[in-house]
Order: sequence, then structure tokens, then C-alpha cells
Amino acid sequence: MRRFILFATLIVIATTGLAQETETIQITMDEFLEIIKDEHPLLKRVEFGEQIIEAEREGLTGQEEWNISANGGVNRYSVTGTQQSSGMENSTTFSLGGGASRLFWNTGGMISGDVTLSGLALGYADDPIYSSFDKSAWDNSIYVTYVQPLMKNFKGVLNRLPYEMKQIEIEQEKLEVTETVESFMAENATYFIEWVYYLAVSDILDERLELAKESLAQNRNKYSRNIIDEVDVLRAESSVKSVELSISMNNASLKSLLKKLETITGIEDLGSYIPVYDLYETHQIGSVDEVYSRFESESRTLGSLNQSIDLLEMTRNLNKENAKRDLSLTARAGIKDYDGDFSDAILMDKADLSVNLVYDFPVGNKSAEADIQRTELLIMELQAQIEETKLEFNATISSLMSQIADIEQIIEINRQQIELAKKQTKEELVLYERGQSDFSFVIQSRDSEENAKLALAQNALSYQKLYLQLLSIIDEFYEI
Repeated sequence: MRRFILFATLIVIATTGLAQETETIQITMDEFLEIIKDEHPLLKRVEFGEQIIEAEREGLTGQEEWNISANGGVNRYSVTGTQQSSGMENSTTFSLGGGASRLFWNTGGMISGDVTLSGLALGYADDPIYSSFDKSAWDNSIYVTYVQPLMKNFKGVLNRLPYEMKQIEIEQEKLEVTETVESFMAENATYFIEWVYYLAVSDILDERLELAKESLAQNRNKYSRNIIDEVDVLRAESSVKSVELSISMNNASLKSLLKKLETITGIEDLGSYIPVYDLYETHQIGSVDEVYSRFESESRTLGSLNQSIDLLEMTRNLNKENAKRDLSLTARAGIKDYDGDFSDAILMDKADLSVNLVYDFPVGNKSAEADIQRTELLIMELQAQIEETKLEFNATISSLMSQIADIEQIIEINRQQIELAKKQTKEELVLYERGQSDFSFVIQSRDSEENAKLALAQNALSYQKLYLQLLSIIDEFYEI
């Protein structure tokens, strides 16, 4: 009894240890793609495009910031030659000034203000005749100027449009990034499905190998009893080698794929994971018209082309605005004073006011007209490209859906073949148990069943790849 308990305990320990050694981790396609999203540098690189354009757009807002300026200086001038007859020997000028200006996007106008403090010191010869002459003078002023365009750049069109164009560029970049990421993810999803396929084929081939070995054993037994010829044994051995070769090729493909996926995901031992995906699932897609309608309304490719047209239309508006004649209203108001005494000059109690209209236009404007015409042609070209793209995608979608429908029918036939093979195996077993048939027919029937399973797996792989390709084309596979 003790020996039995000890033996049972050892079996439990051995079984537990084996289970721990062979423990695997399940991973779904969503989890697999999420790992790639977190780890692959492509997903990090594509983020910079939008950030760069955003920084460029923010840089344009600097046009509305106040621009401050300041200046100052001293200049001494010595009088020589005939100029000395006035008694002046030298003069020194002092100046100090500053200003500020700001552009208004909503109006296109520019406001500026400036302050100027300047002085003049005069040096005369040491002679009483010049003692009554003014030795200094001060000229001070403060002005505010506003320039309002009335034709060209009215309401700040030339300032606002580049900013609005950058916003469209950001949206366009988002579409292009999403398209790039989806294509990348769809490619890796295909690898994931191939991983599932190789494992499924591995199970089928293992079963076929067992059947081939079982058939070989049967043939050897018959040959030893002189029931069959040696050639039948050789054929059975060849079948075993053929299945073993298929297993080696499948394992090599699986190993190569896992190495690639380990590099992409950063998981060192991906072979210990079990991919979870229903290779044999079929999907409800809808009619060609329904799928194409979804594509046309959601397509990132068409959306990006339409945004390119929006950008060209804004460029056309910029060209038209630049082609306009320049009519501006300038209003200037200020106070000033000129006096020999600084304390009097600083009061600046004399007012100035001016209002002017400035009209400026080029004689002939062929360059601007050519730019407008070129932009119009580019818009027409893009519109034609959109129609061409729609036609191409319509043909591709129709072709893919036709292939998917055909493979669905083939898969259904594969399923029927498997069911028939199972029924045949059941009947062959009944005949064998009654002694009316040889067991080799049972093995052949089971092998036919495994062959049908292998064909089903191959067609299921093709189906899933086509389905992923369709989802990627109509932009329904992956969103960032």
C-alpha cells in the first residue's frame, strides 16, 4: 500500500512538473497588435509629422504679437571751412526713441506707436557776439499710426489663410499617419494569422504522420505474411517520408515567422505563446454596393485628396488676394514740441493729425494671373484623380469580394468533404469490425479526412488574408 501511495505521489509530481514546463500563454490578435503599437519605432516616428506642422502653425501666430523697438545715439559734428563764418565750431545731436507695432488678423490692419526724444547742442566760438545765440534745441514727439488695407489683404486674408491651411495640413497628416499605421498593422495581422495557420497545419500533419506510420506497420505485417508485395511497403515508407518532409517544411516556415515576429514585438520567446484566432470563421460583409458606399464615405485616401483640393482652393484665394490692387487708409495722430528748453519741449502740447489714402497697383499682373490659372488646373487635375481613384478602388473591392465569395463556397465544400470522410471512416470501422474489410481502408479514410482538413486550413488562410486586405482598403481594420 505504501509503495502504491509513493508511486502515485511521484506520478502527480511528475505530471505537475511537466505541466509547468509546458505552460503556454494565450495571446489574441488585439493583444498582439497592441504590443506592436507600444514597441515598434514606426508608431513613434509617425507622431512627429503632426507635431512639426503644429509647431509651424503656432509660429504663424507670432505675427499678431507686439513688436517692440528702441534706438538711441550720439553724433558729434565739427564745423570746418566756410561754415565757421557763422561762429559755430561744432554740434552734437542726441536721440532716444522707441516704438511698438502689432498686426490684427481680423482686420488686416497695422497699428504702431513711436516716441522720439532728440536734442541738439551747438558750440560757438568764444566771442561775446555769439553769446545771445541758442546753445541747444529739443525736438520731441509721440505718434500713433494705423494702416488699414481696403482692397488687398482686407480683413487680414493674407495673414489668416496660411494659418488655416496649416490646420488642414494637420488633418491631412493625421489621415496619412492613420493610413500608414493601418497598413502596417494589417501586414502584421496577416503574420499573426499565418502563425495560427502553421500551428493548425502542424496538428494536421502530426495526425497524418501517425496514420502513415500506422499504415506502414500494417503493410509490413502483411508483407511478412506474404499478402502484399514489397513495393507496397516501399510506398508506405515513401508516404511516411513525404509527411515528415511536409512537417519539416512547415516547422521551418513557422520558425522563420516567429523570428520575424519576435523582432517586431520585442518578445524573446514567442514560441511559448499560443495565438488565439478562429481561422475558420467567416464574416458578414454585405453587398458590393454597401461596402463601396462605406468606403466612399469613410476613405482616408479620398479624404486626403479632398483636403488637397481645399489647400489648393486656399492657395488660389491667396493668389487672387495678392493680385488685388493695394488701397490703404493711413491715419496718424500725435503730439510734439520743439523748444530750446527741454522742460518746455517735453510737454509736447502741439497736436498733429493726418489721414491719407494710398493707391498702388502694378501695370500688368501676368505673374499673379499665371499662378491663379495654374492653381485652377491643379484643382481640376485632383478632381479627375479622385474620380480615377474611386474607379480603381471600386474595381479592387469588387474583385476582392468576388474572391472572398468564391473561397467561401470552396470552404463549404471542404467542410462537406470532411464530413463525408468522417462518415466513410465510421463505415470502414464497422466493416473492419465485422471482418469484411482490411484495417488499411480505415487508415486511408482517416488520411483522406486529414487531407480535407489541410485543404480547409489552406483555403481558410486565403480567406482571412483577403478579408483583412478588404478591411484595410476600406479603412475599417485599424484606428489609432
